[in-house]
Amino acid sequence: MINLVIAQNNKPLFYQVYYKAKLQKELGDKMGAITTAKQSLLLSKAAKNDTYILMNEKLISELK
Repeated sequence: MINLVIAQNNKPLFYQVYYKAKLQKELGDKMGAITTAKQSLLLSKAAKNDTYILMNEKLISELK
């Protein structure tokens, strides 16, 4: 479902990508979650959203 939401947007929003990474983590897709969280981190930095920057950094560190 989240892939469908993201695919419908030309530019996925950082929070959509973040929640995809969280779902991947819960489903056991560790490598996919890291990749997706890194993408969300870049989007969060571009949006200058400090909260999501920290959330993504935390998620990435938990997955390593």
